[in-house]
Amino acid sequence: MPDQSKATADMARHIRAFWDPRMRESMSNFLQQNPNGKSAQGHISDFAVKAYNHLLKNLP
Repeated sequence: MPDQSKATADMARHIRAFWDPRMRESMSNFLQQNPNGKSAQGHISDFAVKAYNHLLKNLP
């Protein structure tokens, strides 16, 4: 998607609408321990981290 800000907002809405609360909690816990989304066990894409942070800041 060429418009990265729209893609980020769309992904944030998707996370809010379709992810089970346990999935969001797991993402939150992981990012609290690994703010850049990377750990020895694995990593989350930069886009997913940006979308999740957008969710926290902009969506109810």
